[in-house]
Amino acid sequence: MVARVTNAQGGVVTTRQLQDTGADRAWIARQVSSGRWQRLYAGVLVVHSGPVPWRSRAWAALLHAGPGAALSHESAAFVLEFSRAAPSTLDISIPEARRLGQTPGLTIHRRRTVPPSSGRPRRTWRGDTVVDLVAAARSDDDAVGWVCDAVRAGTRLHEITAALARRRRVRNGSLLRDLIQEVEDGIESPLERRYHRDVERRHRLPRSVSQVRQVVGGSLIRADALYEGFGVRAELDGGFAHPGGRTDADTWRDNAVLIERGDITLRYRWRHVAVTPCATAAQVAAALQARGWTGHPNRATSGAPSDGARGDLPARATPGAPSDRARGDRRPCPATALPQPPRWPHHRQATGRRATGHQRHRASGSGVSSGSRPPPGPGASRRRWQGHRRPGRDPP
Repeated sequence: MVARVTNAQGGVVTTRQLQDTGADRAWIARQVSSGRWQRLYAGVLVVHSGPVPWRSRAWAALLHAGPGAALSHESAAFVLEFSRAAPSTLDISIPEARRLGQTPGLTIHRRRTVPPSSGRPRRTWRGDTVVDLVAAARSDDDAVGWVCDAVRAGTRLHEITAALARRRRVRNGSLLRDLIQEVEDGIESPLERRYHRDVERRHRLPRSVSQVRQVVGGSLIRADALYEGFGVRAELDGGFAHPGGRTDADTWRDNAVLIERGDITLRYRWRHVAVTPCATAAQVAAALQARGWTGHPNRATSGAPSDGARGDLPARATPGAPSDRARGDRRPCPATALPQPPRWPHHRQATGRRATGHQRHRASGSGVSSGSRPPPGPGASRRRWQGHRRPGRDPP
């Protein structure tokens, strides 16, 4: 009788369940005192003396929390296979009216309305788990990662939308709505989202198509970002799929793409996109310009430009484009990151101010050209270089 109960609960049982099967309280106490069983919480036992696996700990926490409790947040994510690593702390959601003291290893979420839950052990539904995870995310990248992980594990976007609609107010709710749209457009990782936001949109590059499936070399491949009509594609090597960087298979595939389709492949890792997006945008722009793009990359500003803001952008419609919520580098690109325009030969043309006699002398050809001389050092006269007239010394 005891085995019938414990086998269905990960080897965990309550003293109340044991008494319902006819066990004596003294006999139960002897099992614990002898070391054959272990007490995990008050009135909750595991019926062996060895290491307690995570699933048994989860069952014990639910039995300790009482009826209506459910695994949530990262604990539910692990059970639903959103993540591979079991969390060290168990997240348990309980009705708001219930009181539980602080217990090591447990994070208790008292909720006015406990989200729908099911399964053994009981956990919140997939869509509600995503909403909880995004609400608790410490950064946009964490939120993107959870949504993408959930979708890879089989969660449907309409499940997330329905769970979001059941909540009155949700932290990061607007971000989650944006992410649903972006994932529907093909975004599959935080790295891909950063690439499209910080490299493409902020620098006004042509909009690429995400996750394009093609048959190359007899195998089905997917391009992370394909610039259709230019023969350029970008592959984003994240740590999950490419833990050691570019692989032998990647090299072989890039060669096959070049031979069969004539496309060049640019590969970027997290640092290229998150730390140096301006330099990455300059390199992508150079590749596109070499393949016929007539536009020019824009120096990034504090906000992402909207699609269609410039005439050299593609006409691809982007209904419901997400708002820019970048928390990364919001500073303008350094001047050296993007190609610089040619220097004007004369000071008057470059600044619109009246040139000094010294500058007219240089521009007339009787000296070195104005573009060949480096700017003065800190100790040089500022008036000489800024074009200020000196009464009695400079001609009017």
